[in-house]
Amino acid sequence: MKRMGLEFFQPVERWMKPALDQFEHGVDFDLILHSPPDIEVRVRLEEEPPRRPLHPNVYITNLVSTLATNDQNELIRMTAYQLDYARQTYGADLAIYADFVPKQSFSSAPQGRILCLYRQGEGLVSYVILYTGEELDPFFELPLMFDREE
Repeated sequence: MKRMGLEFFQPVERWMKPALDQFEHGVDFDLILHSPPDIEVRVRLEEEPPRRPLHPNVYITNLVSTLATNDQNELIRMTAYQLDYARQTYGADLAIYADFVPKQSFSSAPQGRILCLYRQGEGLVSYVILYTGEELDPFFELPLMFDREE
């Protein structure tokens, strides 16, 4: 995270704990956090390779389609933030989030949200939140960001 210039905001109560069980999910994650009994966070980092740019829109679409249920009756809602908002809030060149219902093989949580942030030259971070309940804690609106450029 440091190499990519990412700041991770830990809740004051420190209720997110690293998962001791790293198991197969079909997608490799760099960090898994739990807040028993109803929230799990999985973080994946993709550094941008030299001379070969990432294609964040394609990456995000593929990730969502990999994690979301194939049930045609469930909606996937993707929202891309405007560039000014993405830069001001997340220090990113692209910020997209998607709400979805996870595949049972991925998680037993009934709801999921992915926040993907991309900064050219640094990389892309995918912050997957799996949860039970109607609403997410406001903390999850800004769980991490790229360092602001001076």
